[in-house]
Amino acid sequence: MRRFDTRLQHVSNVLAIGTGIAYAWAKYLAPAANPYSSASAWEGPTHSMHVLGVPLLVFACGFIWRHHVLPMWHHLGSRSRSKTFSGLGLIFVLVPMIATGYLIQVTVEENWRKAWVIVHLTASAAWSLSYLVHFLGKDTDRSSGSGPAHQTSSPRAG
Repeated sequence: MRRFDTRLQHVSNVLAIGTGIAYAWAKYLAPAANPYSSASAWEGPTHSMHVLGVPLLVFACGFIWRHHVLPMWHHLGSRSRSKTFSGLGLIFVLVPMIATGYLIQVTVEENWRKAWVIVHLTASAAWSLSYLVHFLGKDTDRSSGSGPAHQTSSPRAG
């Protein structure tokens, strides 16, 4: 991946994961703002930061799809195990994580909303762990400078 792509992924993931953890803490663990409320003082601001920051992650994932995800998909056997496993994990939890994030915002019926929250938290935890493994995993192509991860063709050459 190009340096800009990598930095965009790191920044967007830190923003999404960080605000997600902060919001979960504010919603489920922080003390209530007053004795007549179940919401903490931080719930509103952390929710807003998460909802406003996460579209950058969605954009960043779409941005690298053609030049990183698809080439890696076509070369599954030539990658290191940690990168392959974590990359597949990222691919498979991306859609449920995004879809349930939107469904939580628009669902009115409480039982469905609770179900979407459970799926979203599960998918987000799987995303976070897979991203960490993918980021820290040994990349066998970096040392040789070859392979689809290091192709420098322009987007028009496609």
